[in-house]
Amino acid sequence: MSSDGMSITRKFLLWYFRYPPYNPYVTVHCAVDATPLLAYVEAINGGAGPRVTLQHLVTAAVARTYREHPKVNASVIGPRVVRHDSVGVAMPVDLVDDDGSADLGLVIVDHAETLSLRELAARTRSHVERERGTSKGFSWSRLGYRVLDRAPTRLLNGGLNVAGRLARLGPIAHRLHQRFPVSVVVSNVGAAVDVPPGVMVRGGSLALPNRLVEIGSVLGVFPVNDEVLAIDGEPTVRPVMPFSFIWDHRLFDGVVAGRMLTRLTEILADPAAVFGDRGDRPVELGRRPA
Repeated sequence: MSSDGMSITRKFLLWYFRYPPYNPYVTVHCAVDATPLLAYVEAINGGAGPRVTLQHLVTAAVARTYREHPKVNASVIGPRVVRHDSVGVAMPVDLVDDDGSADLGLVIVDHAETLSLRELAARTRSHVERERGTSKGFSWSRLGYRVLDRAPTRLLNGGLNVAGRLARLGPIAHRLHQRFPVSVVVSNVGAAVDVPPGVMVRGGSLALPNRLVEIGSVLGVFPVNDEVLAIDGEPTVRPVMPFSFIWDHRLFDGVVAGRMLTRLTEILADPAAVFGDRGDRPVELGRRPA
């Protein structure tokens, strides 16, 4: 830990959220029957290949959905709304059990829409292992954490303030997006929550200040809970996966968001139809829906 007792992650977030109060974000809460998702993940993990988690499956589904709905795949960069040619997904990584110099890391998977489910799982796992220091690969972000963790808070805030102002300039903003090509953040909000019987964890909202790198949308996945659903007109207990979709209303409206969410839930209802029975179905890159 640094001399003042705060990790670089806490220092950064204290600076990051100190911003004029405006909120262009809209939040929609959804919940889907997780029965097909859990069955699919269990089935494909019974064979060879990198292990696939529910988080991988949701991330891959989001990437495919964004490819099919390009209006959603956008950010406000500088003074303009920019539609991105590829889907870049950022996934937070828990580093709490690391050496104490950071609590949170970030994995960015660019061109996620071009990867099969297995390929996305393999790539994210290699990134996570580098972030956590459990692989032989070198991580610039881990080195950056160690260097910045030793910087005095006042000096760090001053540097971040300068960087934040520069990042709002059009040419620099475009270069930052090229370096960190994030279209959407997919966060497993309930990954560390051990939900006791009789308790449900669902719903949330977020108003991103959008500093340094502009983020257009966030999808937060919550723990799977047993809930009562109406199945064929009868109350039935099923495992349910709640999630929240948060987007910048400057980019697109509720109609576009509704179409995107409809397609996302269709994929989650029958993942094998998109990713194949083994999760290795390649993407048909020549075909891009309008």
